[in-house]
Amino acid sequence: MTVASTFEPRWASAPGDSILAILQRRGWTVDDLADRLGIGDPATRRLIRGESELTAELAALLAGCLGGSASFWLTREHQYRESLFSLSADALTQQMPITQMIQLGWIEKSDSWREQAKLGLQFLGAKNAEDAATRVALATRGSHYRASDTYSSDSLTLAVWLRKAQLDASQVHLDEWSAPALRDQIDEIRALTKVPDPSVFLPELQAIGARAGVAIVLVRPPKGAALSGAAFTGHDGRRVIALTARHLSDDHLWFTVFHEIGHLLLHGVDETYVDDFGVGVDADGGAAVEQEADNFALEALVPGGVGELVGLLRGRGPTKRDVLRLASRVGVAPGIVVGQLQHTGALQYNQLNTLKRRYRWDSSTLKT
Repeated sequence: MTVASTFEPRWASAPGDSILAILQRRGWTVDDLADRLGIGDPATRRLIRGESELTAELAALLAGCLGGSASFWLTREHQYRESLFSLSADALTQQMPITQMIQLGWIEKSDSWREQAKLGLQFLGAKNAEDAATRVALATRGSHYRASDTYSSDSLTLAVWLRKAQLDASQVHLDEWSAPALRDQIDEIRALTKVPDPSVFLPELQAIGARAGVAIVLVRPPKGAALSGAAFTGHDGRRVIALTARHLSDDHLWFTVFHEIGHLLLHGVDETYVDDFGVGVDADGGAAVEQEADNFALEALVPGGVGELVGLLRGRGPTKRDVLRLASRVGVAPGIVVGQLQHTGALQYNQLNTLKRRYRWDSSTLKT
């Protein structure tokens, strides 16, 4: 049995290819055609190269000079422009993490490369590849991206992740944005760090954010997106905190939550803050802004910090009991205290990690 399939070549044939073939058969030069069309040699050559549009008037002239109907030539022009559109869209989407986007259910899979490219553009909310490139540039160039020295996140993957976060955030019902309301919820959010199950604490965290006018979303990042989180204002004016659960540990997740809250409260909502917490600083040199958000998160998670505990230790390393005691006193998960002690250097990064809660991804769902 023979199975027929649709052949979709990844190339574009301009009407000029057909024109040149006819000229060759007739023994005409381009100058001959230019004389017969009456549009001049430069215009004729641009037409053949596909640099100028084949209009209805030119289609009628070609039909009269070379044969075929005006409709034939207009159809050739339309097919050529459609092919150029598809090729440019394909070139862009080839750089997107399409396979992972399909696996995560962000877009549908198509057996047609043309349709897959179109779906990629639709995901970005773009009309064409040029529009998509502009959107990517705006999403990433306008971001304060604080990245570590160890990892990198290419702009297109970052833009894809931000777009998914924005799409998810658009589905959240929010009260009016209120910075005081968000600040008033700090203690309640801190208490959620003691809840072990993401299926329990995430909906509660999102509900708290919604009451203050903030959409809090968790978006699994594609490979290549070395991101911890972001804070930004969407195109619809919504304040958004997007999380990735990078490192899959409670200390990193909750530090990111409060770091992004810090950006919204301290630095306004006119910028996009994209964060990975490493040894680097954001690309535009805004180290002070990031340090302010860091300090906010540290204080919000452990009021007073871990300095007092370190001072009481008199040079010895913190024990499990020390950590549990401080965590109980401030009302926070023990893993949060471990993370801060590691950050200050009082603990090595391989010490007391059993006190941290670990998560795992099940497709797009975070689980313990």
